[in-house]
Amino acid sequence: MFARIFTLLALSMAAMVSGLPASTVTGGSCNTGTLECCKSVQSPTSSPIQTLLGLLNIPIGSVTAQV
Repeated sequence: MFARIFTLLALSMAAMVSGLPASTVTGGSCNTGTLECCKSVQSPTSSPIQTLLGLLNIPIGSVTAQV
């Protein structure tokens, strides 16, 4: 009895899995068009950066990297 239930379960699982569509992963490509870049960076403790971050309500915390 248990062998029949197990066989039925195994066959139904195999049928269910074989019916799923295969997902294909293609190589990604990025087309950003004209890429723009900032030509200068500043210290996060400089006055203009502090003003800008304050107006935007962005907490800078203990970041020491250039922004």
